[in-house]
Amino acid sequence: MKMGRHLGQPIVVENVTGAGGNIGAAKVARAAADGHTALFAHVGVLSVSQYLYDATGFDSIRNFAPVGLVGTNPMLLLVSAKSRSKTTRLSSCGL
Repeated sequence: MKMGRHLGQPIVVENVTGAGGNIGAAKVARAAADGHTALFAHVGVLSVSQYLYDATGFDSIRNFAPVGLVGTNPMLLLVSAKSRSKTTRLSSCGL
């Protein structure tokens, strides 16, 4: 791999599946903070899961530190055209 050559050490990718990425994130959160383990995850794992599940096995703020932005993904919040909802209040979800 190019990254391994650039860093001068082998890189091992372990694809941990399940629970929409929460299992892999919890595993990385429990790993030693030695700089040898990284998490590549989508926004749902780090921002939405804590509001959907009682126990994810990690705290997005306490267990992880951002390293860099890899890409962006536009997202939309939609409701039925028949809905009376016309705006959203982010404070209702703890933000």
